[in-house]
Amino acid sequence: MLCKIDGCEREVTIRRGVGLCVMHYHRWYRNGTFELKRKRKYKIINPAGYIRVFEPKHPIADSSGYVFEHRFILFNHLDGMISNCKLCGAPIDWKTCHVDHINEDISDNRIENLRETCAICNRGRGQEKSIKWQIDNLSKYYFEYEGERKSAAEWEKDPRVSVRAHAMKQRKNRGLSDYDCLFMDKKTHNGRHTAQYYKKRQIKVEEERLSGKCSTETL
Repeated sequence: MLCKIDGCEREVTIRRGVGLCVMHYHRWYRNGTFELKRKRKYKIINPAGYIRVFEPKHPIADSSGYVFEHRFILFNHLDGMISNCKLCGAPIDWKTCHVDHINEDISDNRIENLRETCAICNRGRGQEKSIKWQIDNLSKYYFEYEGERKSAAEWEKDPRVSVRAHAMKQRKNRGLSDYDCLFMDKKTHNGRHTAQYYKKRQIKVEEERLSGKCSTETL
């Protein structure tokens, strides 16, 4: 006995009283209809923030049927014809092409914001952004003392400084001066001085005692 759905030539193998083949029976059971329902969304956003569209018949779609929207738009605009990187002129094809967002907004897939580049130029753009970020965010952690301007890591190695690099940065964030960031006495979380502070005070008192200047200060 054949399935009762028009155009279906599959044999009825389960629930013969219903008159449905396995495929149409499960469609009805799961979806409430005999029509095929696609559960895939046409447009999705991956964890990195890039938009992907479901175009399973597109030449550059992946095995799941999705293609990055910026590549999809540029491919259609160029009719699939691509030859050279827009920045350095190196030969590229769609397997090696990296589509660059000119304004660095990966959600802006207007054709005027897209250009084809090679992998090296695309990575270089990322390095430029990384260097700019370092200049903008890490330069504030340079400290100046007696004409010397060095990073926190460099000052940490200086024998005159007993403060860790991360502590210098924390002090800088609190708005302290460069001198205080480097030389201010450290305190524990409960407000007391550290053992190193008391050791320094003990050495100072001992030096004063040996030099004949007995200190009346007590630890």
